Amino acid sequence: MRRRSDKDSIVNLGYIVSKLEASSLGWSRRTDTMSKLHRFFLLIALLAIIGCASKPPLPAGGPPQDFLFVYTQELPDRESATDRGSPPGKIRIALDGGGTMEVEATYLVPHRTVEKTTIALRNEQFQTIYDAILEADFFTLQDEWEGTDRDIGRETWFVLGNGKSRSISVVDARVLDLDRLRSTVTAYLPAQAGQAGEKRETVIMDTRTRVFHAADDPHVSEIPRKVRRIYADPWAALNDGGQPCPLFPAKR
Repeated sequence: MRRRSDKDSIVNLGYIVSKLEASSLGWSRRTDTMSKLHRFFLLIALLAIIGCASKPPLPAGGPPQDFLFVYTQELPDRESATDRGSPPGKIRIALDGGGTMEVEATYLVPHRTVEKTTIALRNEQFQTIYDAILEADFFTLQDEWEGTDRDIGRETWFVLGNGKSRSISVVDARVLDLDRLRSTVTAYLPAQAGQAGEKRETVIMDTRTRVFHAADDPHVSEIPRKVRRIYADPWAALNDGGQPCPLFPAKR
């Protein structure tokens, strides 16, 4: 067997060093590639965050997937109220982006009663409410309002859209933009759950236009009898695909 010379050792050492350098270079290249990928995905995530932040909470074209509207009103105690013609002591209305409205009314007289109703709004009915929220410019209104009108009681308003939410608290105050929004929302409630505590009221629909009127509305005389349809209350007319005439909410 030939003895290993110093020259052989030097050659072998050089070979090992070259291998280590190649390995180090390869690792450096892999690390650089991973770093570039990391920066790429970080940029994508950043752009996604910026894109979400730039979206308006309530697009004009229609509600976002996470849309939610909640309205709650607590009226002051009415010790003299003794019948169910009185308004509920508390009413809560929740509306999601699919057009499902959940109503919970709490009556305090003649004894405490909680009534829950689920309403499937038609597309045009839902759009009417959504448009009313847009017209109120909800996300620009101030957070708290206080006044001296005891008939209003305490109201809370909540809207969620595109991950952004806003809550508004109103105590004994009238806010014009919110008054209009309330009128639009409550127009689709069952008569017994209305905030004004109205009793059942007959309405008359023009079956050609699907618009209904109060029985004492002068426009009723212009509707031919053969195209009139009578309903026990506005809720029944709404359920049958009707729409209130423009004057109906204002008169009530």
